Amino acid sequence: MSTHDKSRIKLFSVVAIALLPLAAAAQNVRHFGLGMPAPLQLSDLPTSNLRTKLDMLPAKAQQKALESLRKLSFTEQDLQYLQVDNNGGVLFVDSFLPPAPPVAGANSQIEKPALISASDAFSLHSRPGAKKIIYLDFTGMDITGTAWNDQANVPTFNAQAYDTNGSPDTFSSDELNSIADIWHRVAEDYMPFNVDVTTKEPKIFGPTVGRILITKNVDKNGVAMPYSNAGGVAYVGVWGQSYYTTYSPALVYFNNLGTGQSHYVAEAASHEMGHNLGLSHDGTSSVGYYAGLGSGVISWAPIMGVGYYTNITQWSKGEYPDANQKEDDIAIIKANLGYRADDHGNTLDTATPLVIDGSGKISATNVETDPHNADKSNKGVIGKLNDADYFSFYVGAGPVNITVTPAWDAFYNSVHRGANLDVQATLYRWDGGVLQKSDPSTETKAVISKTLAAGQYFLAIRGVGNTVTPYSKYDSLGQYFIRGTVTP
Repeated sequence: MSTHDKSRIKLFSVVAIALLPLAAAAQNVRHFGLGMPAPLQLSDLPTSNLRTKLDMLPAKAQQKALESLRKLSFTEQDLQYLQVDNNGGVLFVDSFLPPAPPVAGANSQIEKPALISASDAFSLHSRPGAKKIIYLDFTGMDITGTAWNDQANVPTFNAQAYDTNGSPDTFSSDELNSIADIWHRVAEDYMPFNVDVTTKEPKIFGPTVGRILITKNVDKNGVAMPYSNAGGVAYVGVWGQSYYTTYSPALVYFNNLGTGQSHYVAEAASHEMGHNLGLSHDGTSSVGYYAGLGSGVISWAPIMGVGYYTNITQWSKGEYPDANQKEDDIAIIKANLGYRADDHGNTLDTATPLVIDGSGKISATNVETDPHNADKSNKGVIGKLNDADYFSFYVGAGPVNITVTPAWDAFYNSVHRGANLDVQATLYRWDGGVLQKSDPSTETKAVISKTLAAGQYFLAIRGVGNTVTPYSKYDSLGQYFIRGTVTP
C-alpha cells in the first residue's frame, strides 16, 4: 500500500469494548487495562479525550466505565479514539474511510455476473438451520429503545435502506448484485463457524442473533445517525449477553464507504460484527489500525485492521510486523459461535468421491449461478487450522487438469478479492504416494496438471500461508471450488 493511500485513510467507528486476555504485544507500546499489575485507576491514564470524559462523569457512570476498561487491553495509540458515553459505556470513536470517488477499476468484474432476483437476494443463507445468526439488513429499520437512542437522545432513528442509485424504495439489479456480493464476502469471513450469515430477517432476535444494519448516515427525516461520520459503529463484547438487543444493531454507513462498493461495505460489516463478538483492533506501535502488507493478489490485511485495499483479508493473532495486539481472533469468535461440522474426510480412507461427468469434466457451482447452494458437489470448506479435505476419483490413462479456487471465484469484484483461504492442492496415488503438490507463491488458487496411468487417485486440499507476503496459515480458511477435466 502506498504512502499516499495510507494518508487517505480516515477511521471513525464507534465501539464499546470488553475483551479477553491478550498475549505480549509490540515493543515500546504502552498498555492499559487488562494485564496491568493493579486494577486500572483514573489516575493511570494520561491526558486524553478519554481521561477528560471520565473526569466529567457522575461517580456511578465513571465506575461502570472503569470496570469495562479494566477488562480491555488498550494502548496509547487508542487513547485518541477511546471515549465513553454519558452512561459509562466505553466507545472507540475512530475514522477509517476509504477514498471517494472509488479507486480506478474498483467495479471491474471477474465475469458479468448472473442477475440475482430480489427473492433470492433477500433469502441467502450461509448455514441454513444454524441457531446462531448474523443478519445483514439492507432494508432499513426503525431503531428505538436502544443504547443508540439513549446516547443521542433521539427516541427513534428511521434508518434508510441500502441505496446507491438514489431510488430508496426499490432495489436495482446492480444493488441486488451488490447485496449478494456483500453477503457472500461476510459469510466467507464467518464460514468456519457454526453461524448462519443471512439476508433473511430472523423471526426473533436475542442473545445469539446479531444484526448488521447497512444504512445511510442520516435517517429518512434527515436526522444524523449515531456518529454519522463513521464507516462503521458497533458495541463490543455484547454477543451472547441477555441485553444484546439493547446494543444492536451494529451500523455500517455505506455512503461513507466510497460510493457504497460491495467490498468496502463487506469489510466494514465483518469488522463491526467482530466488535460485537468481542474483538479489538489490530494496529502497530505507531498506528491504531494496520493497513496490511504485500502487493497484488497476495496482498494481505487483518479484518480488524484495514481490509479495504488488499486481496486477502483474514482474522489475526498479531503475527504481522510490529503488531500491538496479540489477541487470538479465531479463538474469541469460536468461543461465541463454535465451529461448523467438518464437511469432508481428512484421510484417504474417508475421501469424498469427486463428481465427474461422462466426458471427464469436473464442475462446481458458486453463489452467482447457485445462490442457495443446491448443488454441493466438488466444493467444500477448510474450517480449522490443519484441516485437510480429501477427494477420490478414477481416471483413464491420459492428462488430468484440476484447478482449486478459493471463494473469490464467486465474488463479483476482481480488483479486491477479499477472501481468506490460500489453497494448497496435493495429488496422491491410490497408495498415498505424492505425485504433485501445487501452492503457487503469487496466487491463492492451486492447479494440478499431470498425465496419469489409469486407476484411482486422491486430491487433498489444505489452507496454507505464504512466504512472499509473510502471512501464516492461521486463518487460511474458507470455501473452495474444484473444476477441471480428467481422461474418462
